Amino acid sequence: MDKQDETNWREVFIEGIDPVDTSPYVTNRVNSSRYTWITLIPKNLFEQFQRTANIWFLIVSIFQLVPLDLNPASSWSTVLPLCILLSITLLKDAHNTYNHLKKDSISNNAVYKYWNGIEFGEIKCKDIIVGHFLKIREGEKVPADVIMVLTGSSDNCIYVDNSQTTGESNLTQKKIPNELQMICNESEIELSMKKLIGRVKFEQPNSNYNRFNGKMNIDKYPKTIDISSDNMLYRGSIFRGCDWIIALVLYTGLETKIYLNIKTPKKKISRMEKTVNIWVLYILIVLLVIVLFSILASIYMSDYNSKGFFENFIVYTVLYNNIIPISLFVTMDIVRALQVAWIHHCYKREIVFNTSDINENMGQVEYILADKTGTITENKLRLHSCMIDFYVYERDSPLEHLMTQNEENSLIEEKQAENGQSTYSTLQSAIRKSKDTVTTRNFINGMMVCNSVFPINGKFRGTSPDEIALIEAAEEIGIKLISRTQSSCRIEWDQEIQVFDVLAQQSFSKDNKISRTVIKDEKSRGLYYIKAGLDIIEDCLKVSSDDRILLGDTLNHMSKQGLRTMVFAYRELEADELADFELKLESARSFPINCEARVAELFPSLENDMIVLGATGIEEVVLQQTQDCITVLKDAGVKIWLLSGDSESNTLLAAYKSKLFSNDANVFRINKIKTQAKCVKMLKRALDHLIFHEDDESISRVIRYLTRKSTIVRTDDNFRDYNNISAEHNSQLNASEEALSNHPIFAKMTSHDNEIYEMLKRHFNPEDLNYSISIDSVSMRTALGYSETHKLLVCLLICAESVAFHSLLPHDKAEVTRLLKENLAFNPLTLAIGDGDGDIPMMQAADVSVNISRDDSQAKNYCEVTISKFSQLKRLLLDIGHWNHYRLSTTILLFLYKNFMITVVIFCYFCLCDFSATSIFVDSLLVGFNLFNTTLPLILLGVLDYHPYEIDMKIKKYSFGLSNFMFNSRKIIEYSLLAIVQGLMLILFQMNFSNLRIVSIFGYTENFEILGCSLYIILVITVLCEIWLKTVRHSMAYAISHLLSIVFLFIHIFTLSISRSLELFQVGAEILRSSYLLLVIGTLPFLVVVTNFLVFRVSKTLLPKMKMLNRLDNYSHNLNQIYKSKDNTKEKINKDVYDFHKYSLKFCSEYIERVYQQIFISQNINILKLTIVILWFLLICWTILEILLLETTLVYIITRVLLCVGFTVIMAISATKHFIRHYIFYIMLVISISLFVKFGTEIVFLRIGALSTGVIPSITYILFNVNWLKITLLNMLSQVLFIISLVYTYSNTTNLSSSDIMHVLSFIILNLAIFLTSAVVGHNLEKNNRLEYKLIKIKELGIEKTQRILSFILPSFVKKRVKNGVRYIAEDQGTVTVLFCDIVDFESIISDYTPQELTGFLDSVFQKFDSICSSNGVTKIETVGKTYMACAGLRDSEAEMDSEITTVSHAQRALSLAMNMIQEVSKFKLKNRKFLQVKIGLNSGPVMAGVVGYHKPQFSLVGDTVNTASRMCSTLEFYNKIQLSKSTYDMLSDHKGLYFTSNVVEAKGKGKMHTYIVNEGSKSNAEEAWLDISHLSSIPPHISSVQTIDRGESVKRTRKSLLGSFGQDEYADIEKSEGVEKYKLFDVTVNESSKAKEYRKNTLNNNKDMMAIGLLVASVSYLALLVLVIIQYVIGEISLPLVINHLITVSLLWFTLIMYKKIYLTIFYPFFFFLCICSMAIQAILYILYTDFISDFPALEIMYVALILDHTSGFTPGKLIFYSLSILLSWVLLGALLTQDTVYIANGSLVLGFMVINIAAAFKREIQLRGYFNLKKVAEKEIERTENLLTQMMPPHVLENMKKGKSVTDKFSNVTLLYADIVGFTFWSSDKTPDQVVGMLSELFTRFDKICVNHKVYKVHTIGDCYVVIGLMDVHKRDPCLECLNVINMGLSMIKVIEEVNQLRGSQLNMRIGVHTGDVVGGVIGTNIVRYDIYGSDVITANKMESSGEAGKINVSEITKSVLEKKFSGCFNYTFNKIVKDNSTHRAIKSYFLSPKQF
Repeated sequence: MDKQDETNWREVFIEGIDPVDTSPYVTNRVNSSRYTWITLIPKNLFEQFQRTANIWFLIVSIFQLVPLDLNPASSWSTVLPLCILLSITLLKDAHNTYNHLKKDSISNNAVYKYWNGIEFGEIKCKDIIVGHFLKIREGEKVPADVIMVLTGSSDNCIYVDNSQTTGESNLTQKKIPNELQMICNESEIELSMKKLIGRVKFEQPNSNYNRFNGKMNIDKYPKTIDISSDNMLYRGSIFRGCDWIIALVLYTGLETKIYLNIKTPKKKISRMEKTVNIWVLYILIVLLVIVLFSILASIYMSDYNSKGFFENFIVYTVLYNNIIPISLFVTMDIVRALQVAWIHHCYKREIVFNTSDINENMGQVEYILADKTGTITENKLRLHSCMIDFYVYERDSPLEHLMTQNEENSLIEEKQAENGQSTYSTLQSAIRKSKDTVTTRNFINGMMVCNSVFPINGKFRGTSPDEIALIEAAEEIGIKLISRTQSSCRIEWDQEIQVFDVLAQQSFSKDNKISRTVIKDEKSRGLYYIKAGLDIIEDCLKVSSDDRILLGDTLNHMSKQGLRTMVFAYRELEADELADFELKLESARSFPINCEARVAELFPSLENDMIVLGATGIEEVVLQQTQDCITVLKDAGVKIWLLSGDSESNTLLAAYKSKLFSNDANVFRINKIKTQAKCVKMLKRALDHLIFHEDDESISRVIRYLTRKSTIVRTDDNFRDYNNISAEHNSQLNASEEALSNHPIFAKMTSHDNEIYEMLKRHFNPEDLNYSISIDSVSMRTALGYSETHKLLVCLLICAESVAFHSLLPHDKAEVTRLLKENLAFNPLTLAIGDGDGDIPMMQAADVSVNISRDDSQAKNYCEVTISKFSQLKRLLLDIGHWNHYRLSTTILLFLYKNFMITVVIFCYFCLCDFSATSIFVDSLLVGFNLFNTTLPLILLGVLDYHPYEIDMKIKKYSFGLSNFMFNSRKIIEYSLLAIVQGLMLILFQMNFSNLRIVSIFGYTENFEILGCSLYIILVITVLCEIWLKTVRHSMAYAISHLLSIVFLFIHIFTLSISRSLELFQVGAEILRSSYLLLVIGTLPFLVVVTNFLVFRVSKTLLPKMKMLNRLDNYSHNLNQIYKSKDNTKEKINKDVYDFHKYSLKFCSEYIERVYQQIFISQNINILKLTIVILWFLLICWTILEILLLETTLVYIITRVLLCVGFTVIMAISATKHFIRHYIFYIMLVISISLFVKFGTEIVFLRIGALSTGVIPSITYILFNVNWLKITLLNMLSQVLFIISLVYTYSNTTNLSSSDIMHVLSFIILNLAIFLTSAVVGHNLEKNNRLEYKLIKIKELGIEKTQRILSFILPSFVKKRVKNGVRYIAEDQGTVTVLFCDIVDFESIISDYTPQELTGFLDSVFQKFDSICSSNGVTKIETVGKTYMACAGLRDSEAEMDSEITTVSHAQRALSLAMNMIQEVSKFKLKNRKFLQVKIGLNSGPVMAGVVGYHKPQFSLVGDTVNTASRMCSTLEFYNKIQLSKSTYDMLSDHKGLYFTSNVVEAKGKGKMHTYIVNEGSKSNAEEAWLDISHLSSIPPHISSVQTIDRGESVKRTRKSLLGSFGQDEYADIEKSEGVEKYKLFDVTVNESSKAKEYRKNTLNNNKDMMAIGLLVASVSYLALLVLVIIQYVIGEISLPLVINHLITVSLLWFTLIMYKKIYLTIFYPFFFFLCICSMAIQAILYILYTDFISDFPALEIMYVALILDHTSGFTPGKLIFYSLSILLSWVLLGALLTQDTVYIANGSLVLGFMVINIAAAFKREIQLRGYFNLKKVAEKEIERTENLLTQMMPPHVLENMKKGKSVTDKFSNVTLLYADIVGFTFWSSDKTPDQVVGMLSELFTRFDKICVNHKVYKVHTIGDCYVVIGLMDVHKRDPCLECLNVINMGLSMIKVIEEVNQLRGSQLNMRIGVHTGDVVGGVIGTNIVRYDIYGSDVITANKMESSGEAGKINVSEITKSVLEKKFSGCFNYTFNKIVKDNSTHRAIKSYFLSPKQF
């Protein structure tokens, strides 16, 4: 999703006082199971019937249950086993679901704290919704995706443990946005919470943890707060570092990132089961061939067959269905379940199988995808080695034992020999002995203070686990970290407490690979410590060459052991150097912008001659068992890929330490590849060298450089080397080239497909491949994004010995897994193993998932197997996996074998029995064969068969599974051949036996049962012998299973022989009497051994032998064949969330759909309830009329009464809240029940429901259209049910005649026409509603942006009038207190700060003032430069405040504000190390509030009170003081506790004034003063409660309608001028206003498709009816007038349809349509006169006419009512009068109800469309007016950035500024009323504004009677000289204007104008009543030019003069005035009086 496409973003209102209680988003409840209790049965059965065999068994079961006496077997012989199979699987999944839901319940019911508006109450995790504020405590899992708003940390930073989400081992620092820190700055949480009122807009959910964009708007704060992933906490993470945080919930449940990565669990099917399903299809083909042969043979070769083809098909299908063993799948599930139980028993639940579905997959795993932290490595770091002053200490092991003897070690060994044995166990004593040495002490100090670790509750926390390991190691040797703050660190060393002052610190981060700390010890010495990799700090070290070599060699040895190395260094700072650093540090921290970066810039200056203290080697523990396991698995042919979220260095170290990477293999590293071109180039080079071993020297040089062995020895150095290479390549691709290379057109032009194909066709030797790969996530995503690089990367990865991915996010891990599964031709079986929640996506994507058990991980809910440690993987795969695979393979093959053999016997018997469908075996024997007699040994074989091989043999055996050696097509053919041979042998036995005449005990021959039974016994014994031969280990239990099977066999047979009613009566006895049979039964199984031997010998001779090859051997001649293309490189097109699906009309965004549905329900619920009441009333009336007027039975009456009662219940339910919450469900349920009740009534009572069928579409589509597609399906069902009932009714009441057929067809045609027309109408209505909703939301967004900006520029009480064009407002505001606050020494601040720093500084100061201004009940007026002006007591502002505030006098509130201001400025430190100082003046008196100006209207206060307040400020000689006028002093109601100093000042125009200065006084007095006015603290620091309530209501209105964006009165005014008038129901006038015509045209255009389709349906329907009418006329059933009228109707309809596009907007369309309607109505009336047609049909036709009229005519509702009633009354009256049939009255009531519904819908649509039309007009007008006003009040580029919520600081050079002051205005206004003063200013400034436009200059602002202008208009096209000329002309015009005004008014005013050219900085400052202002030293100079000038003249600076003379020399005269000094820049600038030359 595009970040800038904000229309697709979500919006959430945040209300700190009134928290949300509902949300349209998904709930926070999660479900880790595939099922819920509701979906378990249907979904499970659906999944089970994805098995091909199950579908087949279902078909066979249906065949067997067909009651046609065709079944050669028992009807339950297949159904029963199928039910058992389905039940077993269902119960197993139900048990798994129960376990999952039980675990989920713990998570869902976890208790958290949330803000309820008053306090933090408890809430369950599942009940958390979007918009909730949560209080999360340290150590708690974050329950949703949240953004931080408050924290208990002093620096507003926390640390987040993402090990369970992204797999990062380091803690991540998160910070609250700076703007939120400023807003929520109250001491009490509750007060801060109540400030949080506004909205958050953020993007739709996505699975990328690094991607989040959003914006937050807080009321009374004009700037948008940008929020990103740096401010987010994600579900499953754990925060550290403070006691609590408060966070706002943005995503919940399945929309959180962790669950977007996890996805919904899917059922995994084992590789073997997939193969079996495929083979079942082949067997079905064989079965079909056998069945077809049998059918043809029985038809053409048998003398006894009399059945047809279909009957024979069923018979033979059932006869041979045993070829597919149904018990196989039952047995497979039983075997798997027993295997799991046996494993749990044997391994004491150290290995736990969570499911038994894929046991056998463990024996075929070819690729293992393993997480690093906690999986390959232990989740623990420890210090293994450290070097102090070149003495090396190692944990519990001498150094020399870990070294190889080579030259490289000589220096270390020599040094070690000099100092004796040094082990880690002796380190503690060594440190104690040498603790006073400088190096040792500084090493320990550096290790303890140069980090970000802090102790909490006895545990250490920090951003880096390496640093934590160092602190833990220090604690082991007796040095303990006691505490750490931002400014200090306390450690305990040998019972001695040391305290260090931390002056500055820079910690490790992703971008910063060095840790720096400057401290001051207890002796006030400055010490600078650094730690980093040697390559980073090598240049700044002061070390000898020998020591440098020794240091490098030591680090190399540490790296070879897989240790993370770090070098410590330090230097002591001189006193002067320390003082200078502190000075710079204080200055840097005082910067308001990016002070952290400025502090970081100070460190490099200290980094010279650093002394090496030592080095450390951190060990990420890899167990020896893990190393052995990886080695064994690699030997077995399993490839292991490491998927890590950690850094590359840590990942590679773990790979080497675990022996995943071999030391003799090259490592090819791919990092930070972002372009396709670079990726192709690098991958091709790698393939050439690493796989094809090309000898090109340039290629070899680059690859050797990237893969040389040294890159793994000094890890940090090697990374630097590679980055240098990357830099070389990057230098060849600048930003524009990079953008070009990613462009799709460029990609097509530079396609490498053919070149790559030819390249990969070359031969290579797999034995020569010896390399590993390290690749990061950025490069991986680049490579996978293009088809060419995708293919190259796959080939490179597959040929590698091992691969390590690093910096991966969870979805990246899943992508790697999918790469293996989807892009390899040989489809390897993958296993994913991890321990955290971040590994779940990888686990879900893999074929097998294994979790290393952790109590706090959810991963165990999503895996198949749980183990306790990685090393158990060896046992899991080589033992358990291999034997599970072998045993189940053998079981399946034997099952197929035995069923093939019995099928061969049955088929041969079929051939011998004259091709008759007779089974040689009775049904009970067939069932017993598959379920009892042969299954038990197979189950035990599948569970217990095992041989304890040695490890070498296990490795060899496991490779068989990888090659599918134990289960493949060859094996199936061998067993099939064996079954055929043995089956034929049994038939030969039968043929010999058939020649013997066996006489039964009854005295006659009976060969069939004896033959079948004896064959069955031999068959079972043969199968058991074969099973015995295939068993590896013959245990006692296994022998007993065979014995039991034989016992069960004979028990089964003799049980069936004991009763005459049974199938095998006396057969058992007959077999026992026959010695011949007993001999055959006893000897024949021995022949199986010989047969088995011969068959397998022949098959091995004839079939090709399977070779155990390296997988790559198959592709060594053409590597292209290894790659399988998958369309996963195409980018998804991001649709607009307001787009909707074509048919269902649902919005693409589920959130938008939910919001829309809520609005739809709220808008339609009352209409729905009214409709239900009307329908209920109509049903009652219809029932009463039918009972009274028609002949009805008692049963029918009772049924209708019950229907009425049921409808009454529905009406009662509709009044409940539960109905509203489940609106859609109830509507669909009611419709469905109604359809079937209606259908049942019609069938039972043989009544034609044509009218009710016609009513249903209108009701469902027009009134209840909750989902168009679902409603359509229900209406289709309704039509089908109606047709069935119609045909059934006619066929059961009459003998169908031609007339009846015509009636049936007519009913069907009309009802279909009504259905189709209603469907089109419903679709159009819903589509228009959704389009209107989309329009409203877009317009609402535009209005909200402009209105929000305007609300921060003008006060609310004047905003509306200014927006409406009023440019003169003067209102008496009564007595108020005015406050002026000036920043002291502003010129010096300007000189010290850069432009960006200046605007940032002023913004932070004035934002703080704005905040406390609102807190004290004072209204901000404006800020100008350094001055802040506010006023307390304005009438309009007071009216909007809480009465609690207004009870406090405005003077006291203003004084409280002033005191708070002084308190706040003491917190702002300037660059010069001084604190910010201000002067504040207060004065009370009457003021006039007004708006002056035309193009840039500006709100200001006018009056002597304002001027006096300004003088109070300017005349104050003391800083951080408050000066009050006497009037303000007198208004202070209570002086108690306040300390005042009397003062006298000389004020301009006022003379001497008696004032009072508020002093802090003594400490006690100051405290007393603050305590005295403490009651002011009761004033809420947020918006008053009245305002808050209004805001809440406004928010709710905004949610519902666009009207929330502006007031009702304002809407009415614009609607009256721009919109269409309100509709009058009974308005039948023809003439319309222009607006009405525009509206009508717009409506017709929107509905043209609906009207055209309606006409088409009507034309086709009436054409079909015309055909029926003609047929009826021919057969003499109707008269000619009906035919003629039908012909006229059809002609009119088709003519109107053909001409529709040309006439639908003209007067002709309603004319022709009216003719069509009249003709159709006449047709219905003619049926009364000329036919005996059932009265329901004319009524149905009237209904259709009404439907067409109401929705496709375009008539107004008033006309529709008139026409509809005319048609209805005509038809009812004529029908009742002419036929005397009361049925017309009953039907008329229903038709009337139908018309009422449709007319009401049309009326509602008319009202709605007019409202939307007006709303659109109002919105467009509102946006236009506001946009016009804003463009006048802000520069265009500033306005655009404000709309985006961005703050902009502009810096312009060579800008000409004009300051103009009206001379004499103060004197003139002294005797004038405020209204006259405002009137004069308005007149002057309006004229000035207009000439600004004429001279193309920009008005900045006005200050009292001062007018400020700059020449800059267009920031893109500038001409400084022309701009300067425009400003001069503006000044000359202003002088002329003032002269004209003097002549008109007789005044003596004049203009004093100063002009200067220079650099300015512009920006929007503050949070309330903001303006675009300019700053800078040149602005002050321009002001001084004005004050240094003379009345009536223009005083220009020397710089302006030179600019003018460049292009306009000779145009002006210049007279020297004086030299003006600029204190801020220490310049002396000459000034000149300018006058135009006279020509």
